[in-house]
Amino acid sequence: MFKKIVLTTDAHHAKIYSIKGLKITSLIKEFSAPSRQIWNNNTSRDNFYHKASTQSHFLDPRTKIKEALENDFATQISKELKLLCHRLPYDALIVFAEPKLMGKLRKHVNRQHIKVKIFWKSQNLCHQNEHEIEKHLLNLNHHKN
Repeated sequence: MFKKIVLTTDAHHAKIYSIKGLKITSLIKEFSAPSRQIWNNNTSRDNFYHKASTQSHFLDPRTKIKEALENDFATQISKELKLLCHRLPYDALIVFAEPKLMGKLRKHVNRQHIKVKIFWKSQNLCHQNEHEIEKHLLNLNHHKN
């Protein structure tokens, strides 16, 4: 039987599980994005002027910082997958991630280092329990056939 792992992630947390068939056997690793304070609440919002004709997030300087933090976390996840591939060889990787992070992960996962079949599913299951994730694995298996 093939060795498979499941990655569930959102922009702040990631969990990697080992599965056998469609059952989760163990939690291999759990990690979070480094907590960095994006905005200091004690300061005024200097250089931030909201005009009525533009959306507030368009001019908000926090958006670029948040994007950079998400890119850093996607890079961290890809490094963890590379290390895991060398430590615990696996044949398939199933990724459940929110759509925005999935795009960043696809850019950062290096196919030369991780030579396995990857199944991408756009769902945020990071805060679900193992039983709920197994239900989604079963649904994913039915859709492949």
